[in-house]
Amino acid sequence: MDPLAFLDKQSRHQVHIFQFLIKENREVEVEKLLSTFSFSTPTIQKAVGELKEKLHAFHSQTDLYLLDKTLLKLSLPNDFDLRAFLYTTYYETSIDVILLDQLYTVRDLSITKLTLELQVSEASLFRRLKRVNNLLTDFDIGYKNKQLMGNAEDIQLFYYHFYTSIYPIALIQKRFYRESFSQLLKIIESTLGITFSKTQTIRLMLWLSLMEKQLDIRTGRKFSSPSKLLEQTTKSFKQLEQIFLRFSSRYAMQWPFEAVGWFYVFLQAEGFLFVESESSQRLQQLTLEIQRLLAIPESNTVVMQQLYQIHLYVSYQKVIWKNEFTKAVRLSDTHPELFYAIMEKVEQLLPTTLPTVKWEYLDYEYARILDFLQHTRKQVIILYCHLDISEVFLREETKQILETYSQQLDIELRYSEDIKEFTITTNNPLEQKKDSVYFYLETTRWTTYSLAQLYQIFVTIKKEKEVRE
Repeated sequence: MDPLAFLDKQSRHQVHIFQFLIKENREVEVEKLLSTFSFSTPTIQKAVGELKEKLHAFHSQTDLYLLDKTLLKLSLPNDFDLRAFLYTTYYETSIDVILLDQLYTVRDLSITKLTLELQVSEASLFRRLKRVNNLLTDFDIGYKNKQLMGNAEDIQLFYYHFYTSIYPIALIQKRFYRESFSQLLKIIESTLGITFSKTQTIRLMLWLSLMEKQLDIRTGRKFSSPSKLLEQTTKSFKQLEQIFLRFSSRYAMQWPFEAVGWFYVFLQAEGFLFVESESSQRLQQLTLEIQRLLAIPESNTVVMQQLYQIHLYVSYQKVIWKNEFTKAVRLSDTHPELFYAIMEKVEQLLPTTLPTVKWEYLDYEYARILDFLQHTRKQVIILYCHLDISEVFLREETKQILETYSQQLDIELRYSEDIKEFTITTNNPLEQKKDSVYFYLETTRWTTYSLAQLYQIFVTIKKEKEVRE
């Protein structure tokens, strides 16, 4: 699902142009813009003019201008926050976004009060509610009789992605921070032997806050069983259960088995916790079948874990958000027979029926894994970061992790001028370029697995360097 669906037509035009400029390294031919979006020339001119005003209002050092009347160029300062710009300029005033937030946070929502706050007529507001309900249908939830209807985990999952896709991380922290949750997460870290980054901690607080609200008996909502994705209780799950039991007794809050089960699935599917494939025999079997078809070496445990996580992710998600992968290379294009063989196995073993958008997601992920495997015997390391538009500049915490790895292993780390990639090399420039490793990584999902895989690459560089020396 694309968050742009929450914006009006004019705002969508402006954001589309802005996103396209970011992806095209901040400059694009006007003709290419016209052909890509099928906009008319007057529409482009109007959208560019309004976008320029909004960019300058957000940050005085931005500029958007035409060069020789054919080339549109965007200039952004280094401290420009894209997520904050999109939220404060577009999403914060979107009626659909305000409605969705109010539906979740306000009990017994008053239509009269809302029409006054939004300065719209009741007829207009009801049309908006109908539109919002249509958007919620894909998640098996809806709004009826002044309350959200659906399973607790479906409502929780929708709002987790709603807030994380639209809100700047600082705003999520401000709205959902709880000292009790901070203490709970520290206990989880020490018990399970993991460390959450700052961003992960904030997102987990959001999840816990949403989970607590779903457990409010006044909502009348219940969590269904996660048994299809949690067929067997693992050591980590049992530890989580004990942690939540202690937390419940301390804060007088009941956390049922189902809620803890979905939290455990969430931790794995979203990359906060190493996957434990024994928790689902069906997904484990599917992962082994795909391993055989893609010829993944058994020794490559990181890729195997990532493959299992992909299958868990599509089983657990109702809808895939941010459909960026639709423009990426797909396995069905490069290896159609292989993809059809994989499709047969997925249909047999995945515990859910997949809509088209999930097949597209798998198509992209399998192609990415295969491409990585086909290049792992090469030597110059190039790490391509497929950037979400909210993440033009690498997060400081990510840089710190990478720099820590490079220092530990005596590897030089250099960022290229092109914000879409940076290159990792040893002190030896490796001009012969006998080997090359292409490692694809989405910066918006720096997970335990992707970082572990990156560390594995760093180790490989170190070994190759020692052999050459």
